[in-house]
Amino acid sequence: MNKQKKNGTPQLKIGILMGGRSAEKEISLESARHVYNHLDPSKYILIPIFTDRKMCLWHIPESLLWLNTCSDIEGKLNEAEQITYEILPRKIDFAFLTTHGKYGEDCLPALLHLLRIPNNSCGVLGGAINMDKFMQRKLLIADGLNVPLTVGIRKKDKEYQCIHLLPDQFAQESTLSRARLWTRLAESLNRPFVIKPSREGCSLAINKVTCANELHEALAEAFQYDNLILAEEFLEGKEITTTVLGNEEPFALTPTETPSKGDYLTVEEKFLPGDAQMITPPDLPKAVIKQIKAGCVKAYQSMELRVFSRIDGFWCPSRPEGSKFVILEPNSPPGMTPSTCIFHQAAEEGWSQSDFFDKIIKFGLNNFTPHQG
Repeated sequence: MNKQKKNGTPQLKIGILMGGRSAEKEISLESARHVYNHLDPSKYILIPIFTDRKMCLWHIPESLLWLNTCSDIEGKLNEAEQITYEILPRKIDFAFLTTHGKYGEDCLPALLHLLRIPNNSCGVLGGAINMDKFMQRKLLIADGLNVPLTVGIRKKDKEYQCIHLLPDQFAQESTLSRARLWTRLAESLNRPFVIKPSREGCSLAINKVTCANELHEALAEAFQYDNLILAEEFLEGKEITTTVLGNEEPFALTPTETPSKGDYLTVEEKFLPGDAQMITPPDLPKAVIKQIKAGCVKAYQSMELRVFSRIDGFWCPSRPEGSKFVILEPNSPPGMTPSTCIFHQAAEEGWSQSDFFDKIIKFGLNNFTPHQG
């Protein structure tokens, strides 16, 4: 692995990848700035790499990193150096992905695998599963974990194809008219329920639905992002998020309770300063916190995740014993803006933010297997 020396100290060349073409690219930019600010320059040579809307890579100067938006950076790429995929392994020793959402979480890990570049992703399989909530839930159900009652929906001409992930209708399919769809969902999930894309960020195009008119509006919005939509039960309880780290022997950090101002957490509440309340540890008995951590580690292992992930869920005290903790989804790489709860959880371990990023890089390097040929 190429290294340069500064004052006799070996340094890894860390490429911080940001941007992309997903709906979460602006959050990605904020994450990249935060990682850039907290990686120790005595240990690492930092190389900001911007991914434009065509998924081309650019080594940008620090001055572009601090522009307001991804569009602002794209307007000044004449000041940057374009990097082809083929030469990326000669430019960096490690890829630190802060690319959130589609293409960044699922596609870039596979590209880095082909290029033999160690990175902080959950791996090729983990990255793909992370972006597909429907597939995640199939795996979690098969491993005995609790997920929301879920119906997958695809649009088929003027009808809808439903794929059920209900206890008594696992993976059964049916085709319904628009009018019948509302009746089926109301019967299967009760009211209200939630509509969201299967393969998009955790807080995008989400709508709480209480009547037929709201359903069709919610579907129209969600279908702008994906061709597979989830209808899921509306969960009432404490929303809990937990960071899990590691490869063969993963472990969970102290969870965080994230109360929302409305029916669910918005992107702004999750990632922007001052918009969310975060309670670490949650206001729950120690035995319950231990149970939540164990459930998140089991989910992490069920989905074959690696390095680290933030796993979101709900503690629902009104549900029967044994099903009170419900897994919503993993996020990898999760948002790493200054206000995200993962740094609260790291602080509970006595880690600085720089310490946390060092550990992520260490797990990423340990997860890397060089290929012959």
